[in-house]
Amino acid sequence: MSGPSSQPDDLFDSLIVWLFGFIGAALAVVALPKLLKYLSRHVLAPILVELLATVTVGLLTGKLTEQLASDPPDRTVPVTHESRS
Repeated sequence: MSGPSSQPDDLFDSLIVWLFGFIGAALAVVALPKLLKYLSRHVLAPILVELLATVTVGLLTGKLTEQLASDPPDRTVPVTHESRS
């Protein structure tokens, strides 16, 4: 059984926990939009630009290899041999 002296300590501990939670939530509400804006400009934007460039180069390379594979290897005029009869 807990004595009467432990009840104020429990109340104080719960008050401290509530106070830290409230301050943390308030800081999150204030700081989160700024953090998200910073991350989107300085971290996500370069990653997206590099991803877009990589995908574009990959698609262009695929199209180029398809085009080169479908072209005849020699575009010169074929040499005709006359028959000697």
